[in-house]
Amino acid sequence: FPDAVFSNDGRTGAEHRASAREKIMRWIDLHARTGMSEWDSNVYYPMNVIALLNLVDYVEDEELATKAAMMVDLLLMDMGADMFYGQYGTSHGRSKATSIKSAAQESTINTAALVWGLGRFDGANRGSIALATSARYDLPPVIEAIGQDNPESYANYERHSIPITEEAAAAYGLSLTDVNDAPLWWGMGAFSHPTVVDLTVKTASEWDLWHYRDFRDMKDVGRILQSLGILSQAVSFLNPDANGIVMSEVNKLTYRTPDYMLANAQDYA
Repeated sequence: FPDAVFSNDGRTGAEHRASAREKIMRWIDLHARTGMSEWDSNVYYPMNVIALLNLVDYVEDEELATKAAMMVDLLLMDMGADMFYGQYGTSHGRSKATSIKSAAQESTINTAALVWGLGRFDGANRGSIALATSARYDLPPVIEAIGQDNPESYANYERHSIPITEEAAAAYGLSLTDVNDAPLWWGMGAFSHPTVVDLTVKTASEWDLWHYRDFRDMKDVGRILQSLGILSQAVSFLNPDANGIVMSEVNKLTYRTPDYMLANAQDYA
């Protein structure tokens, strides 16, 4: 509906589409360069695949469709490089206890069976359904080969995400003052991180987010401390629980043989 005017903000469908395109391209560009803050997530990689394949299959913008397909390639390469007989057995930036205890409960098990012929199909998963039904996405043969390779010994070194510092922000073209970049930092869980908290309060005020539960507790004290210019220092001193979910730069190692796999996050800060 490019010419329709949406009553909630007065913008046309074409304006919404242009705004969404800019944000999607920014997200793809950032994660293509930095990996995923929730690295190798056997919970959320399939959800990313679903969203990206919707773009591949249905968007009329060929550049955007191509970039989305390339991002699917990257996610599947991540999975294939750390696949162990159908189990996504590496360390995970986000997972569930059930997924760790048994491959049968992993959200990626059906994808492994479909893409690499490993493991088994177990129930329905939207990520694998999106892959199976995509009319436009073609799996690169090299990614299929990577997932099926089973050498005598293999070590995979990866880096994901970025440090949450002013230096890293400058290096990757991110802003710590522009509200449009707040969702990118929040995607790393950095809501109340000392480097980002001023941007969080600023964004919540400009976007009228204070009525949401996750922001409500910060509304009064956060704005008062910010007005005094001591919000970042206070957060550094108090170190609230929310800082425990920050997903900043990680360097990880996965080692496997035909008999076993070991993996860890060696340097995670």
